[in-house]
Amino acid sequence: GPGGSATVDVKRELSFLRGMIEPAARYPLGRDSALHLAAGFGLARGTSKDTLGCSGSACRATGTPYVVNSSWTGFAWELSPYFSHGGGMLGLRLAGFPKYDGNPGSPPIRWTSAGAFGGWQF
Repeated sequence: GPGGSATVDVKRELSFLRGMIEPAARYPLGRDSALHLAAGFGLARGTSKDTLGCSGSACRATGTPYVVNSSWTGFAWELSPYFSHGGGMLGLRLAGFPKYDGNPGSPPIRWTSAGAFGGWQF
């Protein structure tokens, strides 16, 4: 009779390219130390590639994956408070990317990321 088994695999590849202006304010805390507050804004272009694969007896005979490529452009922003001492820096970063409303073959994307960073200027 009809039926069978199937395994569905969904893979999403996502990337953004941003162009930003990021002014920063510097507040001295001592001779070699400072607090920096930076806020950036600009445009970003996002791209995604969604690949849907199916294996098993309930799938199409060809086994060819279904691929949806999407791209969009929108507003991007970033907040970046950090401390510096001598040439060293340590801080946090919060970044917002343009949203993607989706389509029947690709679900919506709403992405904001947070992280920590450290570095040395010379």
